Amino acid sequence: MSLQPIPAERIAQILENLHGEHATLYACRLASFQFIHPSQRLLYSSIRLHPTEVKLQAILEIAASSPRLLEYTNSLSHVEDQGTTNKSGAFRMDR
Repeated sequence: MSLQPIPAERIAQILENLHGEHATLYACRLASFQFIHPSQRLLYSSIRLHPTEVKLQAILEIAASSPRLLEYTNSLSHVEDQGTTNKSGAFRMDR
């Protein structure tokens, strides 16, 4: 008896329940080929740049090496120190 692949819609529904659980989504991404794209869609849907944690260069490297990942991005924002979001819109992109 061979195992049938899980329908893509079911995988998306399952992973949607993990939205915001970055470590778990990352693990799911590694667990199965079927989980790669739905996990990455959730992992890269919103990118927040923290000045002390993530540099713009890192985002540019991701864009250069895997431009498809940025297609999943709906929101890009810059976070100032103390966790406040830059309201100027200079680093904000909403689709």
